[in-house]
Amino acid sequence: KQGVLQCFIMQVISAVYRHFFLLHPVTQIHLSIFLPKKKSVPTIFSIGWDTSVFFKLLINLLLTAAKDRIIPDCIRAIEAGQAITIRSRHAVRPWQHVLEPLGGYMMLAQKLWENPTEYCEGWNFGPKMDAVVPVWDVATMLTKAYGKGELLDQTDPNAPHEANLLMLDITKAQTRLGWTPRLTTAEAIALTADWYKRYQSEDVYQLCVEEIKSFTTE
Repeated sequence: KQGVLQCFIMQVISAVYRHFFLLHPVTQIHLSIFLPKKKSVPTIFSIGWDTSVFFKLLINLLLTAAKDRIIPDCIRAIEAGQAITIRSRHAVRPWQHVLEPLGGYMMLAQKLWENPTEYCEGWNFGPKMDAVVPVWDVATMLTKAYGKGELLDQTDPNAPHEANLLMLDITKAQTRLGWTPRLTTAEAIALTADWYKRYQSEDVYQLCVEEIKSFTTE
């Protein structure tokens, strides 16, 4: 409940800021605000756009390994030679490769530049319905794509309540922006596993550039 309240307050504050500052004739030309309702992706306030900023953001997102995030937790366990602990195997989340929403942000940035007042509002960038799968399935696919890793089910029926199903409605982005996810869940996980297998021995910047080129040309 506290998390829901915090999200609601954030949306209200952002809507007020957008209405009174970003839509004002003096400030609307270059200012934009992106509000994807997806807790794994931070809210981004932007003034213009620069390619170097894009890469810095991308690398930061990919390297960030927060606690209780399924993919970073799996990779840390694999690299440490430990079993991957799954604390809520049936929880369903809107899984998505980081390049998917970033591609949506870039498309939205272009729309905002061309017509700031029409597109300056909240947007959801999430996966298709068939990509919404349980935590256990995601961890299983990751270990297969990585080539190793063992899962340990520690689901506690008496644990504090946690939402079992989280989904995003991306209809608005699909119909008004023409954006749609490109990767299946299996493809996104395979691309993620490949990145994590290579990032310690290869140049991270070039690795990211390679994956971005592959993603945008497919």
